[in-house]
Amino acid sequence: MNRFRRTKNGLELIPWEETEEYKVHQRAMSQFDAMTGKEQFQTFIDAGIYTKDGELTQRYGGTAPNTEE
Repeated sequence: MNRFRRTKNGLELIPWEETEEYKVHQRAMSQFDAMTGKEQFQTFIDAGIYTKDGELTQRYGGTAPNTEE
């Protein structure tokens, strides 16, 4: 994401807090924080990070086989 904008005086650095990427990240984190622990863990399972048994998959440094996509 480009963090600069053109002004009459040249390029100006845009603070992270004003970028769309930051705003999207903040909304996603707020939604994640509002979930229960079970819901949060389910998102990690759905993403293929953990298995249903709570084991970390190989792709993320664990020993459990990666889930098939």
